[in-house]
Amino acid sequence: MHSLKDVPAKLDPKFKIISVFSRESPEDLLLSKDGKSFSEFAKNSTIGTSGPRRKAQINNLRPDIKTIPVRGNIATRIKKLNDGLFDGLVVAKAAIKRLGLKQNSYEFSIEEMLPSASQGYIAIECLSDKKDIIELLENIGDPKELILASAERSFVAAMEGTCLSPIAILCEDKNGQIKISGKILSYEGNEKIYKEKISSFQDIAIDIMLFADEFILEGAKSLILKNDN
Repeated sequence: MHSLKDVPAKLDPKFKIISVFSRESPEDLLLSKDGKSFSEFAKNSTIGTSGPRRKAQINNLRPDIKTIPVRGNIATRIKKLNDGLFDGLVVAKAAIKRLGLKQNSYEFSIEEMLPSASQGYIAIECLSDKKDIIELLENIGDPKELILASAERSFVAAMEGTCLSPIAILCEDKNGQIKISGKILSYEGNEKIYKEKISSFQDIAIDIMLFADEFILEGAKSLILKNDN
């Protein structure tokens, strides 16, 4: 069992994602001692973040704010915040909720901070040749959620991205239709490609690849390569 956002988008063929459970909140939280909003942070404030996706989006919205890389589990990161190593800390809302932690926070809107692929999902992975186990595990979880999670992962794979790439993608069930929101940024956040598309559960596997092609035609892979170098 994994937090799916941490699983590579391109799996070794020996393994397979069998099912996912209902998604916890995909949003990101901005923790601080007083819970102020992102816009209330003063110029030259420091925000701790563990990923390029968050760093790039923060820089895109507020180039006057400094981002600091931070590692460790959630408790360790929060301790660093409370010890004053930075003014704010960005973490996944799902992690805070699952751990039952209480901390002053501001919830980024999806427009401000688009999540990483499959953020909020817990997934079950299995050896691809274990047919009996696969048959059993397919009855666990939510089939529609697996379609959404798989589409997000397909987008990242099409971009040849990793967890270190500033790629954000979200597929949402909107009364039977699927709203796709995608964003790819330069590492420093000064360049951005953002698109939206409406699809369906029947067409999402094809539409997500067409969606990826639109980004590629606008130079998305060049942004990612620029970041990786």
